[in-house]
Parts: sequence; C-alpha cells; structure tokens
Amino acid sequence: MDTAEDSGPTSAGAAEEPIDEGGEPETDGPAPQETQAGSTQPTVQAQAKVSATASYDYTAMAKYAEKHWKNYNSNYRKFNDVGGDCTNFISQALRAGGWKNNTGWYKSYKNWWYNSSNQTTSWINVNYWASFALHSDRAYNLDNVYKLGIGDILQMDFSGNRSKDHSMITTYKSNGVPYLTYHSTNTYRKSVKSLVAQYPRATYYAFRT
Repeated sequence: MDTAEDSGPTSAGAAEEPIDEGGEPETDGPAPQETQAGSTQPTVQAQAKVSATASYDYTAMAKYAEKHWKNYNSNYRKFNDVGGDCTNFISQALRAGGWKNNTGWYKSYKNWWYNSSNQTTSWINVNYWASFALHSDRAYNLDNVYKLGIGDILQMDFSGNRSKDHSMITTYKSNGVPYLTYHSTNTYRKSVKSLVAQYPRATYYAFRT
C-alpha cells in the first residue's frame, strides 16, 4: 500500500490514458535510443539526486507543475484535442526551471523551442522530447523508476512497441516513492507505486534532468 494517498484524479484504465501521437524522430539521422527503467521498488532507497546540470531549478519545475496541473497556464496553447497535452505540460515546467530554447527547424529532434506562433515537435511529442533531451545532454536515463527525483521525467509505453505514449514530471517524493503530476488526465501527485500497480505491463523510461 502507498505511504501516502494520491491527491488528485486518476484514470480508470490504459484505454483512457492520453497519448502524444506523431511517430518516431527520424530527421537529422537516427535519434538517440533511451533505455528502459526497472519498476521494482528497491529495498534500499536511492541516493540524493545527481543532476544532469547544476543550473536547473528543480523546485521551480515542481511548483510550476503543481500550480498548473488543473489550472492551465493561458500563456501556452493546449494540445488536448490534437494528441494530448502531457509533453507540452512537462516542457512548460522544464522551461520554468531553466531549460532554454534551442533554436532551429521545428521538425528536428535536435531543437526545442516555443513561441507565440509555433513550437518544435520536441516540445509537444513524447518521442521527440526524449530524443532531444538525450541528444542535448539535458537528461540521461535512470535504471529504475524509484530513482526519480524532483523535476525528473517519467515516460510510459503502454503497449510495449517502443513508441512512448505519455510524459509525467516528478513533483514530490516521500519515503523513497516519487509522485508524478501530469496533464491530459489532469493529475496531481500520483505515486509511482500506484502507477506501476495500475499498469504492470507497461514499459517505463525514467529521465534524470
């Protein structure tokens, strides 16, 4: 049983989960390949977060996500009706914590930006976001979902076809259990433990930011 109750609404099943559609990144050559994370809770708690860079404000990321998980930020466009808003949401939170625009062609996984009229595919698409994060060295993969720290990203592949479907950001951690906040099925602090129990056949990809 979880050490703390989930504080927000959750979905009833995989069929109701939001997905980011759009396919795999291919522009500019083969994209970086992420590695799968284990989902078994370790007997020893993970050590303190060792960040991809020292320049990010992880508290700001979490505060942004927990402020806007339900009350969407009107400064950004919504993508709920065109594939899902979950990756758009984590991109906003990462920007709030210090991720800067990386300019270039909007369809290239090597670029990441948002402006008043357009955004890169990597800003809104789960697979392109992962490719950008690894290519740019703004993130690296963790080998277990329980190692997620504040500001880290968890992505899921519900069907196991290596095309990821959903993005979430870690906004809280208690007794070694990360809690995730995300859009589309707007959810506040859903525990990794309950997520894995709900979707035991899913594939998980954990990203240290």
